[in-house]
Amino acid sequence: EMKQKLRQGDCSTLNIYSTNPGRGILGWATYPDWCQGSLTDDGVVILHSTRPGGANAPYNEGDILNHYVGHWLGLYHTFEGGCDGDG
Repeated sequence: EMKQKLRQGDCSTLNIYSTNPGRGILGWATYPDWCQGSLTDDGVVILHSTRPGGANAPYNEGDILNHYVGHWLGLYHTFEGGCDGDG
């Protein structure tokens, strides 16, 4: 419901939502190829207390947002996909 009310732009527009998702969740993001299927689900959600200076130490330095923006841009974890490729 939050995303339906606040969402702006198209699939190329990064929308960031700061809230309290509960259950110890620090945040989540959609991947770029998910947007076409559901524009209202697209974006990054972070736990409000993970922002710089927030109350959720040691996760209050802005790294959580950086992490999930990376996913929104299409980056996977370094351990996903293995390390068998060249380079």
